[in-house]
Order: sequence, then C-alpha cells, then structure tokens
Amino acid sequence: GKDMQVKQIRTICFSILIWHGFLFAQNKDDFGTVDGLLIARRYQDAANILENEIKMDSTNVDVLYKLALAYQGMYRFSKASPILIEASRLNSNNIEILITLAQNYKQLGNDRLAASVYAEVIEKDPGNEYASNELGKLLIENQNYQPAEEIYTELIEKDTTNSYYCKQLAFCRYKLEKTDEAIKLYQQASRLNPYDSGTMLKIAQLYFKTEQYDSSFRYVKRGIELNSSDLILNKLGAEVLFKLRKYSACITQLNALLMMGDSTAAVYQKLGFCSFYLHQMELDSFKSAQFLLEANTALHNSYRLDSKDPLTALYLGLCYKDAEDYETAVYYLNETLDLIYPDYITEVYTHLGAAYELNGQFTDAIKSYKKALSYDSSKKIILFQLATIYDRIYSDRMVPLIYYKKFIRESDDIDEKIENYAESRIEKLIEENHFKGNLH
Repeated sequence: GKDMQVKQIRTICFSILIWHGFLFAQNKDDFGTVDGLLIARRYQDAANILENEIKMDSTNVDVLYKLALAYQGMYRFSKASPILIEASRLNSNNIEILITLAQNYKQLGNDRLAASVYAEVIEKDPGNEYASNELGKLLIENQNYQPAEEIYTELIEKDTTNSYYCKQLAFCRYKLEKTDEAIKLYQQASRLNPYDSGTMLKIAQLYFKTEQYDSSFRYVKRGIELNSSDLILNKLGAEVLFKLRKYSACITQLNALLMMGDSTAAVYQKLGFCSFYLHQMELDSFKSAQFLLEANTALHNSYRLDSKDPLTALYLGLCYKDAEDYETAVYYLNETLDLIYPDYITEVYTHLGAAYELNGQFTDAIKSYKKALSYDSSKKIILFQLATIYDRIYSDRMVPLIYYKKFIRESDDIDEKIENYAESRIEKLIEENHFKGNLH
C-alpha cells in the first residue's frame, strides 16, 4: 500500500512538472509578442520593438497606439500625447484612441483638454457610458456641478440600478444646494448597495447639516456597524450624540476615538464638556464630584494641546469655580477674556479712532481710543491721542492736562518729539488754568 502511494505521488509531481513546463513555454512565447509584453507590463521591452516598427511605418495606427500605451505604462505621458494625437488624426473615428488620449491629458493635469476629448467621444458615440462618467467626474473635480448633474441624470435614466451614479448625482445636487434631493439620492444609492459605509456617512452628514440629529445618528450607527474603524463616522457619531445631549453615550464614543488614536485637543475638549454637564446634572454629590474631576482632567489635556481656545479656558474656569478654587478660576476666566479679545483688536480700535479724528468725528474718535485702551492698557500712546483731541475740542482745560500728565507719568521710552510736545502743552495748560482760577 505504501509503495502504491509513493508511485501515485511521483505520477502527480511529474504531471505538475510537465504542466508547468507547458505554461512556461506558452508564457515565453507570449512575451515574444508586443501584446504579451504589454500584458506582462514589460513596457520598455514593448517600446523598443514598437519604436523600431514605427521607423519602418510611421502611419501604422495599431503600432502608434500600442507605443503610446507602453509610454503611459512607464508614466511618460508627455511622450504618449503626440503619438496618440497622430494616431487619432490617422483614424479619427477610433473611440479607444480618443479615450486613451483623454486619459493621457488627465494624467498630464490638463483637465480642460481631457474634458474636450471626452465630449468629442460622446458626440461620436452618444451611448458611451465610460466617456460620460469620466467627463462627469472631471466636471465635479472642477466644481462645474450643473453640467455634471445633467450627465449623471442621463446616466441614471439608462441604468437605474447603478449606486455609483446615484452617489455622483447626489453630490452634484448637494453642491447645488438641493439638499433634500441629495438625501433621497444617497438613500437610493444605499438601497442599491447596502454595504457602502461611505454612503451612510454622506446621509448622516446631510442630516447633521440640516439639524436632523436623530436621523443623522441612525445612519451613523448603520455606517459604524459596517465599518467600525472609520474615524470620520466615529467623530460624527460623537458630534451627533453631543447635539442630542446624550453626554454619557458621547463620552463612550469620544473614548473610542481616543483608542483609535485621535487624541486631539477637540476630542479632549468635548470630553471635558460632557463630563462638566453631567456634573451639573448629577444629584448624587459623590458622582457629581467625580464628573467634575474627569472634566478638569480632560480640559487640561485639551488646554495642553491648544492653549488658544477660549472655550477650553472658560470651562476650566467654571470647573475650578465649582470646585471652590476661586483663585485658579479667576486665572482661567481672565485667560478666556484675553483669548476672546486678541492683541490686534486694540490696533483696530486705534486705527478706527484715528480715522474718526481725521474725519472730524471727535466724539466717535474718543470712544474708539477708550475702547482700544480697555482691551490693552499698556498702549500708552493712546493717552496722548486722547489728550490731543481733548486739547482741541474741550472747553474744560483740566481734561487734556490730566491726560497729558498721565501719558508722561505712565509711559516708557517716549519718542522725544512727542514728549517735548506733551510737556510744552502741560506748561501752557497749567498757565491757562491758573488764569482761569482752576488751579489752587
């Protein structure tokens, strides 16, 4: 029995070797032809043969076309273009050559020429779905949604079961602000292909945009069931749950994002918000304190990653206030104000004040200068600007005197000309007020 088994194994092995040899010989023969070389992706070898053939006959359309394919295979699209143009000139009705030329233009980054060639294909072959779809894709890429919508409407009329066409048309309708129609088309695409989590995401996003959060979450859930590791779906899930005020569920979703590696400031911030709201809602003092601690930790993580977000600073201030650490609460609430009113806002009000002053609108100029000072009291030059306006328009000569003195007293590194002018005006105003009996 054992000898018999050995003989059978030897026979099988011998048969395999013979079959292998036959395939090898067949492949070797195929590689000797240009078509075989192109199929095997041996583009340089194919190009060498074809270039020699072109030297003998430069009008052979088949050879020109295959040489262009070989160049395309080597990403030499610039060399392929003139060859395809020549092949198309020699046989202007060859649709395959035109499509390959359009593809070549696309690879070269010339969408305009690619689109014009696809349009030519459609004109010569109105039923060519490939050319129509490729033209539609190009139009969408270049934000020409209206003509793209027309193309995909026609394609769907020809093939009502094509989920891809539904998605493309849905996207066009969304971009053309036809949101309800877009949702219906995405839903149709989902029915045709219930395994596409990307379609679920699109529907969920549109429902979220229109503030239909329950519907949005329904599709988010279906999408996550299909693709639990999709980061965008999971992020949208957290946003929807937050909008629905389902804070406990939102925390679970946010922790899932952290596990996926999305440890951004925004995730920690939202985690802090949820815990803070649960702290406020919780009647059990122990649980409430636990939520407050978790909020504080999450918000500090967010603040460490992005210390410029005023909302993070605000909620940290609220956490410390509720924890009765009022000194730290004051620090973060002041930090919030600094973040809400950035440095450049002082410059804006200063320039606005100057513009009002030059336009003779002195009351508005004074308001703007004072607003600028309220945002940044270190800009002492604003005191000088206020003093000069009061000096010009106020009958009460004590007011400009007070501002000139305050400017001199509080400023460092004053420009010499400005300082001399301010001091000379102080002397004059003291003299004026002396004769009016304002000074004692």
